[in-house]
Amino acid sequence: MKNKRKYIILLCPYLIIIAIISVEMNSDIINKKYSNLNFYSQVGSWIFFCDDIIKTIQDIVPANKSKMQRNIESFKESRQILPYNFEEHEDIENIILIQLEGIDAVSLELQYNGQDIMPNLNLLKRNYTYFENAFDQTGSGRTSDGEFLALTSLLPITNESMYLNYELGSIVSLPKILDAHNYQTVSIHGFEGSFYNRLNVHKELGYQKSYFLEDFKEEAIDSDYIGWGLSDKFILNKVYNLIKEADRKTFIHAILLSNHHPFDAVSETYDDLLIKNPQNIVEMYLNSINYTDLMIGELIENLQLLNIMDRTLIVIFSDHDSGITSEIYDYFNMEYDDSESWRYDKIPLIFCGQTNAHCEDLVVGQAEIMPMILSYLNIEIPDTCMGLNYINGKKVVYKQMHNIYAEGIDASLLSMDLITKSIILYSE
Repeated sequence: MKNKRKYIILLCPYLIIIAIISVEMNSDIINKKYSNLNFYSQVGSWIFFCDDIIKTIQDIVPANKSKMQRNIESFKESRQILPYNFEEHEDIENIILIQLEGIDAVSLELQYNGQDIMPNLNLLKRNYTYFENAFDQTGSGRTSDGEFLALTSLLPITNESMYLNYELGSIVSLPKILDAHNYQTVSIHGFEGSFYNRLNVHKELGYQKSYFLEDFKEEAIDSDYIGWGLSDKFILNKVYNLIKEADRKTFIHAILLSNHHPFDAVSETYDDLLIKNPQNIVEMYLNSINYTDLMIGELIENLQLLNIMDRTLIVIFSDHDSGITSEIYDYFNMEYDDSESWRYDKIPLIFCGQTNAHCEDLVVGQAEIMPMILSYLNIEIPDTCMGLNYINGKKVVYKQMHNIYAEGIDASLLSMDLITKSIILYSE
């Protein structure tokens, strides 16, 4: 017994030292880990083991529940939620949320040889409500962060994947609210359900049915695949069929994939290219977003043929920026100030419904999507939402470490990580 205790005493400092060294040497990898398998392959067994011990200890130590609940109440009292001023439509039968992969807002303004690169999104932008100041609020989780923001109106926690690290079944979400208002709720994505734990998380968030790559393997042929998984054309055709066959009110969340970094998949597999022989990553990106735009155009045309557009709301947004924003500006000889890069970190956000066509200059982010959809449907907005928030009369978009206001960035007065964690763990 004494020997066993002696070994434990000797082992503990050793593990602590290794953990400290490992964290110092590999902090960037640890902070940006996207899955346990990926993390393990990059850092090796010892660092993985030590990091796991640290995380386990953190999980074991109980949080102060009363303090967490005070954080939530303090947050709620510090700001006001004001519904967006849509003309209300309670008779909407179909809601389609289209999640673009890695597209910058500036892409809608670009032309190549005098031709719009995204003509269909440009048409939607002119005919419906376009938010020209929609900022990317994501962190290291990128796509899953954008998804989390849109579906929960909560800011993701810094350097953590919400889908991998937290149980999300207890929080309020868009699918749960729409389910309570008699919508069938469906998600569809062209990659494996195990990636980012989506199969489980989508159930926790309230989707009644989810479709992933594995659900279509017997049906899909070679031409249905582009890059990582099923093409945008395939996924959007499935959205059309689901809407066409629906016998009740339906909410569909389509997560697109073909435009995934490094943007080479479309140029390598699709024939009708905007740029026939792309020479760099920007030109491949232009081909890629042009393809996605054309597929969205096809979906809109097909839906119009069903004569259901007056009973349909389509919301289009990007999960995050392209990751090559400065290169795009440089390619088109547009001014880009590195010292104020946040100003260019914008994503497309379009609400296509029975609204007055206009370009909205309100400062927003992906967290606005859930409360805006609820505003459109005249459904009460949950008081945990971080979207449509105002502080001292100013519209605010929360970001990790900073908040964005119309006139610039001001230092955050709240630890948004702590608020999100409190809401997930202890919201009543």
